[in-house]
Amino acid sequence: MSEAFTQTKKKTPIIAVIASFVFPGLGQIYNGETRKGTGYIIMGAIFVSIWIFLMHDRHIIGPILVSGASVILLWISNMYDAYKTAGELSSQI
Repeated sequence: MSEAFTQTKKKTPIIAVIASFVFPGLGQIYNGETRKGTGYIIMGAIFVSIWIFLMHDRHIIGPILVSGASVILLWISNMYDAYKTAGELSSQI
């Protein structure tokens, strides 16, 4: 969290959300939180890989739904976090 507050440039929350929508973790990197952004990128890659792997066996619908829901929840929490952090950063300046 301390990485985010070392930046002095004003951050726009909507740009952070759009960046996170395009690619999970990009909004955090825009906000100056490179470790958190990298974490979101890695978690997203893992969840999407699991989901794609499970899609090959259509008989296991439960795990497919759980992994798909995990991807969606990660994406939403990623966008919310980027928006909230950008708002906090812009209000400190």
